[in-house]
Parts: sequence; C-alpha cells; structure tokens
Amino acid sequence: MRTKYDSAGLPILGSGPGYQLTSITYVLNGTVTYSTPTGCRAIIVKAIGGGGAGGGASTAASIAAGGGGGGAAYAESLITTPAASYATSVAAGGTVGTAGNNAGNNGGDTTLASTAVVAKGGTGGSADTATTTWAIGGAGGAGGASASCTGDLKVSGVPGGTGQRGPTGQTLSGWGGQSGLGFGAGAAGKRNSTATGGAGDLYGGGGSGGAIITSGANQTGGAGANGLMIVWEFA
Repeated sequence: MRTKYDSAGLPILGSGPGYQLTSITYVLNGTVTYSTPTGCRAIIVKAIGGGGAGGGASTAASIAAGGGGGGAAYAESLITTPAASYATSVAAGGTVGTAGNNAGNNGGDTTLASTAVVAKGGTGGSADTATTTWAIGGAGGAGGASASCTGDLKVSGVPGGTGQRGPTGQTLSGWGGQSGLGFGAGAAGKRNSTATGGAGDLYGGGGSGGAIITSGANQTGGAGANGLMIVWEFA
C-alpha cells in the first residue's frame, strides 16, 4: 500500500495501488461508536492517550516545585476487512489535584474496541511540600508506556520533568512531557514565580507542576491535554 502526498504534505485521495485513501475521520473525545464507511476495505487507526496533570505545590514549604505530568503514548494499527462499527473511547487529559500537597491525576487511555488499539495515558506529577532549598522537588510522572499499548506501532510518551528548588526566590517546576510522536507538547515549567502549572498542549501533552517562592498560596499543577483518534479509511 502506498500513499502519494501533495506539496503541502497532505495525502492525495484515491492514490496508490491496492488500496485508495478515500476519507479521514477524527474522533476528538468521549465514548462514541465509529461507523466504517460503506465500501471501506481497510482502516489505519492512530490513537493518542491523555496527558498527565502536573503536581501541586504546598505552602508548608517556603519554596516548592511540583513535578510535571507525563506525556501520553501513541499507538497505530492497520485493520483489513474492518467491522461495520467499533466502540471507541478517546481519553480525557488528567485533571489537577486540589491546590497544595496533591499530585496531578493520570491521563486516560484511548481505545478502539477496548483492546484492538490501545494508547496509554501519562501519569500525573508528584506534589512538593518540602522545606529545604537547593533540593529536588516533586517527581515527574511517567510517560504512557509503549509496552502497555496495543498496535502495530507503539511509541511511549515523554516523562514529565522533576521540580527543582534553588535558593529562596528561585525555583523551576517540572515541565510536562510530550506525547508520543510529538502530537502534543508538554507545558513549560514555572520559573522563579508563585504560579499554577501550565496546561499541556493538544493532543496528549502533560501539564507542568505548580510552584511557590518565598511562601505564598497553595498552587495546583496544570491539566493534561485530551487524547485523539484519527482513522484513515481506504477503499
């Protein structure tokens, strides 16, 4: 099977011997039924899980830096002679925990027919509540693991960064991890400020950790980004 592309890098519909690409369907979020088009002889399913959320930062510390959430994994499969329909579940990104000493929540998994294609979500980052300067803050969450995915091609997400505490007034919260194949960037860490973490980018990027310098209010990390499913349909 071969696909031709135009000068903008987009597939030319109806190109190539054997199979002809006729349409592309995007499933953005939630649990829905995907219906295979009439006359479709094969599909390629591309899935990205949800990114993990960043960890919080607590006022129990004079300086704190939460860990970043892990990026989601990517999975892809070719399915010949597809069924008439499939149950799909497109992951939500991890939500933030309560402000303070609370980890970010994990991103969900994106699936086709529960187990036919599985792209794992990223793990939430840990919170930081320590009181020492010049030390490691909250640990970053793991990226979605390719070993736990299902598909012909499986790519792990990038782990979130670990928070770092310097002297008073200087800190860097953990950055969010990028999703597999770079579909969604992770959020940048918060530097030398008291702030909530940044949200991960679509699709599947991890959120960054919250940060506190010289005391201040409890902070949350940033939310992870939702996942995505793309289905290429061939006649």
